[in-house]
Amino acid sequence: MTLILVHPSLQTDLKGLARTLQTRLNTPAHIQDGIVVLRTKRIQEITRIFGIAKVSVVIECHSQFQAISKAIIEVGRRTILQGQNFFVKVNVLEHHDFEARDLEFAAMGAIAAELAGISNPAKSEHEANTATIAAYVGKRAFVSLREYEGAGGRISGALGNASCAITHQMSLASCIAACKAGFFLSELLLLYVDEEDLRTNAKLARALAEKAGLNSQKLALVRVTKVREEKTRILQLDYAAARVLAMVKSRNTILPLSLAIHPHWFIELAMKEIYHAGKIPFVPLMFAELEDKNQEGAKSVSREAFMKVRLVPTTTTKHIVLKIGPNYLHDIIDSI
Repeated sequence: MTLILVHPSLQTDLKGLARTLQTRLNTPAHIQDGIVVLRTKRIQEITRIFGIAKVSVVIECHSQFQAISKAIIEVGRRTILQGQNFFVKVNVLEHHDFEARDLEFAAMGAIAAELAGISNPAKSEHEANTATIAAYVGKRAFVSLREYEGAGGRISGALGNASCAITHQMSLASCIAACKAGFFLSELLLLYVDEEDLRTNAKLARALAEKAGLNSQKLALVRVTKVREEKTRILQLDYAAARVLAMVKSRNTILPLSLAIHPHWFIELAMKEIYHAGKIPFVPLMFAELEDKNQEGAKSVSREAFMKVRLVPTTTTKHIVLKIGPNYLHDIIDSI
């Protein structure tokens, strides 16, 4: 098992993160000096969990100047490549009888001497072609062998439950943004016009489940009929989604709307559906700079033109709970 440090993002509750990791990985997770420490082989899975800034694969050593310096030198010997610059970054997490910069200076000097002619010290960790060796010094000391960027955001469920809808590609981005913000999507509406639509949106729903790290997913399959294959299509689907979301149990609703795609009047119209139902609309992509050539015509649709076609019949086929696995897509198709 590999020893790792899990660094929380700024919005993350540390105790909540430790509990999430213990539950997801079925392994003990301990909090130390503002970091979660655990042993696991499932590093890539951890990097996909929301609420994590980065993950460090580390070795442990005594929390003393000489011991830490020796460990840093050993890591440098093992990880720095020929022609690659290097930099040592020491993070002192609690009071010690030495300063971080003193340890950095000593370790970089020792590595430079040992790797003379192979590698040179960098002036900062941001220089090009630079390998950064990070050390974290608290009650225990750790030196990083490798670091991975985390998914960021908040832990799923930190802001409570919400309902979301999959209507097209942009709606997937909206749902993912809601998860990253801290919502747990307790129910996902999957809207479709025909079987091709169902297959496409089912793939998006699966991508969402994998991104959110779900083992199962609660879905409501909603068929939409009499949608025109014109520039009003996305507006009809998103308006149908707003009307159905207004009727679901969750008070928090995620709408896949953006000023880059939807007319201003349409956003107001869709949000009124949610407000009038006594629910709270959240619009993660409202001001995002999006570009979708397939939806370019939607923004030019007038309110008058849309009002003639806005009400499209919807039929909720059924509510299902599916395990995320190789048969996911077939299970959805078979359910209708």
